[in-house]
Amino acid sequence: MSVCEIGAKRSRKSVLLMNSAILALWAASALAPVMAQDNAKKVEFDIQADTLEDALKSYSLATDRQVMFSTDIVERKAAKPVSGQMTADEALVKLLDGSGLVYEATPSSNVILVRVPQKQAMLIEQPRQRAQAQPEGVRERRPGAEREDTEGDDRKRDEITVTGTLIKGIAPESSPVYEYDRRDILATGAQDLDQFLRTVPQASGAGASNLATGGFAGDLDATANFNSFSSTINLRGLGGNATLTLLNGRRLAPSGGAAAFVDVSSIPLSAIQRVEILADGASSIYGSDAIAGVVNFILRDDYEGFETLVDYGLVTEGNFDRIRVSQTGGFNWEGGNALVSYEFFDQDSLLASEKEFSEPAADPFSLAPSQTRHAVTAFVSQEVTTTAKFDLTAYYGNRDTRSFANFAGFGAQTIERSNNAAQLLISPSLTLNLKDDWSVTLAGDYSKVSEDATEDRFSNVTGDLVESSEPTNDSEFATAEIITDGGLFDLAAGSIRVAIGASFRSESFESTQGGQTLSAERDIYAAFGELFIPIVSDLNRVNGIERLEFSVSGRFDHYDDVGSTTNPKVGVLWSPVEGLRLRGTYSTSFTPPTLSEIPGQVGPFAFLLLTDNPATGDRDVTAFLANNGFVDDLQPETSRSLTGGFDFDHSFGDSQISLSSTYYDISFDNRIAPLALPPGVSVFNALLFADQLPSDAIYSEPSAMLVSQYTSRLAEEGGQLIDYVQIFSGMPGNLEDVSAIIDFRRRNIASTTGLPHRSGPPDLLARRFPRSGVHAATSPQ
Repeated sequence: MSVCEIGAKRSRKSVLLMNSAILALWAASALAPVMAQDNAKKVEFDIQADTLEDALKSYSLATDRQVMFSTDIVERKAAKPVSGQMTADEALVKLLDGSGLVYEATPSSNVILVRVPQKQAMLIEQPRQRAQAQPEGVRERRPGAEREDTEGDDRKRDEITVTGTLIKGIAPESSPVYEYDRRDILATGAQDLDQFLRTVPQASGAGASNLATGGFAGDLDATANFNSFSSTINLRGLGGNATLTLLNGRRLAPSGGAAAFVDVSSIPLSAIQRVEILADGASSIYGSDAIAGVVNFILRDDYEGFETLVDYGLVTEGNFDRIRVSQTGGFNWEGGNALVSYEFFDQDSLLASEKEFSEPAADPFSLAPSQTRHAVTAFVSQEVTTTAKFDLTAYYGNRDTRSFANFAGFGAQTIERSNNAAQLLISPSLTLNLKDDWSVTLAGDYSKVSEDATEDRFSNVTGDLVESSEPTNDSEFATAEIITDGGLFDLAAGSIRVAIGASFRSESFESTQGGQTLSAERDIYAAFGELFIPIVSDLNRVNGIERLEFSVSGRFDHYDDVGSTTNPKVGVLWSPVEGLRLRGTYSTSFTPPTLSEIPGQVGPFAFLLLTDNPATGDRDVTAFLANNGFVDDLQPETSRSLTGGFDFDHSFGDSQISLSSTYYDISFDNRIAPLALPPGVSVFNALLFADQLPSDAIYSEPSAMLVSQYTSRLAEEGGQLIDYVQIFSGMPGNLEDVSAIIDFRRRNIASTTGLPHRSGPPDLLARRFPRSGVHAATSPQ
């Protein structure tokens, strides 16, 4: 490898000599003001060289600027012609456009050329709408140039923070972040985020959808609960509660009667600039819920002008029209900008009678509910001083849904369900830029979800109202966080960067069902840190090691109800040859019990059920007690994640090939689940298959004292005893007739293992689903 210094000496054969030359250039910083003034002058350029190296020589002669680079990064690269009057910087940007190179300006205004790492290149935005509004001296940032303020802002680093890291301006490639921008989203034809996410290879289509009518209001399942018609993200097929969902990097309050997932259906598609998906464990950065990964919705913040969007869709059979209308306005002023976006969405109900395949179903029955949504997002950024910037992200969404279900069972009833869900996020932050490339960010969040439902049951025989209920759910939290990041010291490959921080979060949940109000709350304290360590880069690479870098992070969380947990993550990236990057990570993650799963605060329930008589085939009057709820000692769900893979990029003239492959192994343990029943077995006939259930979950011929213990505890915890004996036989059930107790309470009983996963480019990734196993239940506690 050789080093070329155009405008000075012609060649170097050692990386050490290159570093010495760089230091010499920096030593000339006393001449920086004069040189910067010269570079602002417009020069007549006429560069017509065939190769980039020759073009750079002509550029150096025309500007008297020294240009330093390793010769192998410019060889075989074609040059673009540059002609006309322009500044030295503008000419260099044109020369390097499309070359995969950027330049770093020294204080003496000489330049050093380096490659753009693939993931850092993804951060190079081209905000064309804002280019006209930028003040004099501020250059648009694009390939070939770093954004800098020539009027005195000497900050060279990018201020963008990528999903999966706390350090600004870097993107550790050991954990790839897949990005989908507005063009990718619009190309799918999706009318909302739920539709778009079901086209993303990293997400399983098994998550809850706002098109599904859901289960019953009392159902505790995290994906169908409360009939909220929510949409969840399900990375790696591990469930909605194993994926952390962020909006502009901030948490949102959970939805549903189980408060176990974030509803994304109300987030307006028109307000999204891009979606970043980290398909790797990230509890070392974000804390709980990031077992399968993180999905971060980034709002538009760089648009100037007004945009109106109208989107209409319909089906070929049935009445299922959908319309989306949005209005976005962006504003810029000196030192700040703002963006406001409003979206309206309306969808008709699709009935089973309107489709041939479902026409025999009892009418009315909704295949998809009717929905009306309103959503507003806003982003404001203002430079308070030359070293301080204030940002504010705000979001409000409101959704009304209505559906019908008709069942022959349950007394032949028609059920009409209506739901209103409101979602709010307010997130202010203040960033202070300190000396020596350090910054401090103070951030706060407040988020709340309120759901109000009405469920009316009508008799199919008389048409009379049989029962009406109005369950409600409210989840909210408040967060305060401080993070500082910057460079520790320089190595030959670059600066070791670090981020450290601490946070406090208070969560609460309240649910009203069946006339009972149940609530729970918790406080979480956390401390965390991250290191990025470059060992080899373009500045000191050797044969066999083009790049070598490590990232290390860790987080300590203390929950005042379930205790403490510490989770580390280690990542490594090694590039043995140009264009090939080998990567791997190891991490642990966790998810605590949801607030709805805390015993004694959210009430359990139990059933008095009739058993089947095998001798007569009739339903016996002898009852048994099926206890539901949660055991006392629920622990956080935990995981261990191991990933490995490679990325390969190579150019052939104007063409480029990109290959990517990822292997992952996820072990998800201590999962909270109810007692699993064998296929074909339900709670109504479980006693007939007692030999297939764990022996310590069934109590035959229980004593009156044991029955009393279960029912007393049920009452103490605000639970309900549902008398199905009376529903099916017309006779009130009697606890003295209980012939058995089956303990279905949820506990840390299940485990899931993610299958190995090999993937191509982001848009060709294959989906693989996890397998799960259920172990024997523990004794009731």
